[in-house]
Formats: sequence, C-alpha cells, structure tokens
Amino acid sequence: MTRRVQLLCAWGAPVSMIAFAVGWVGFAGFLPPLSPSDNAAVIADIFAERRTGIRFGAIIMMVGTMFWIPWAAVVAAQPRRTERDRGVLPQTQVGCAVAATAIVIIAMLIWVVAAFRPDRSPEIVQTLSDLGFVISIMPFAVFCVWNVALGLAIFADDGPAPAYPRWSAYLCMWTALLYVPGGALAFFQTGPLAWNGAFAFFLPAIAFFIWLIVMTALTLRSINRPPGEDHEFSTIPASRQVSA
Repeated sequence: MTRRVQLLCAWGAPVSMIAFAVGWVGFAGFLPPLSPSDNAAVIADIFAERRTGIRFGAIIMMVGTMFWIPWAAVVAAQPRRTERDRGVLPQTQVGCAVAATAIVIIAMLIWVVAAFRPDRSPEIVQTLSDLGFVISIMPFAVFCVWNVALGLAIFADDGPAPAYPRWSAYLCMWTALLYVPGGALAFFQTGPLAWNGAFAFFLPAIAFFIWLIVMTALTLRSINRPPGEDHEFSTIPASRQVSA
C-alpha cells in the first residue's frame, strides 16, 4: 500500500464525521434523537415536516459511513503483523467496520422509507422510526469487538518502532467499555438509558468520535514516519507476508 493511498484512507474518518454532522444534525435534525416516549402522531408529524431533510441526511450519512471501511483497513495495517496473530486481528477490525457500515446503512434506508410517504399511517411511521433508531444506536457489540481487536493488535506490536503508543491500546479498551450502555435502550423509553439519553446515546457517540479523532491522528503520524523509522513490513520475510 503506497503512502498516498494510506493517507487517503486515513482521512476517511474525518470525512465520515463531517458527513454525520451534516446529515444527522444539519439535515435530519436528529440531535438529540427523537424521544422514544413520543406518540405515533408526534413522530409522524416530525417525519412529514422534515421529510426532505431526513432523506438528504440519510443519503449523506450513507456515503460518509462507507469511509469507515478504508479507514479501518489502513488502521489495521499499521501494527506489525506478527507470527502469532497471522492477520486475524486486522481481518477482525475490517470485518467489524464492514458490519458497522451495513448496520448504519440499513438504519438510513429505514428512515428514508419512513419519510417517503407523508400520508402513511402514523403507527407505521413510528414503527419505522423506532426501528431506525434502535438499529443505528443499539448494536454496541460490533463496535466493542472492533475496538478490542485494535487494542490487542497494538499490544501485540512489540517491534522496535511500534506503530501506535501503548496508551492508545488502553484507549481502545476503555472506549469499547463505554459503548456497552447502548444495549440498555431496549428496556427504556425515558431517562439516561433511553436511545436519546446520556448513557445510551451521547456517551457512546462521543467516545466513538473521540476514538476516531485520536486514532486518525496517530495513524497519520505512523504513515508519515521518516523512511528510516518505518515500522511496516519490509523487515518481515516474504513467506510471513503471504501467511499474514
């Protein structure tokens, strides 16, 4: 992978963050998310009033989410591939990024359907709205595995010039832990554990975007290392590169 390609991939996270800011907040107006305690008539009115913004916002977020995959690929490629992991951890990270991307895209498509026909039954609109918020916010396990896999890869990168500082592995582990409250939204319609609450939504979302920012900065630093400090795979025998 050339340095230019790596840099382009690494900038995928900032692009996705801008897309979410524009789509989620600017167009859809989903900050804070719609309340799960609102009745069907209220939800239907919101989707009818914002139908154009929600559809544009969903499209922008769908495009932005796709940048998670190249970003995850370049981040996974930075730590030295050791004989111990044989590429399992990098593949796990990219697989989780693909799954996370698919989850968000499905949620966006559901919101497009909810906003597509303003004369639809309020109960149906409410169901689609609920489905979109649950799918986009609740699947904490995918993001937990993604972060843990990266953290383990950083711990395993014990070469003379590791790609990432050791503290970033602890950041990955702590961030994974902060995603867990998102799973509680299945049981609450009000309060901090509802999907618009501090623990179920804001804490995991802020933790995820801070993690994206920090890991992007560290990845750019890793890519831009002088040639003499390059940690990449030039020191690994070709046979190991194939097996990785």
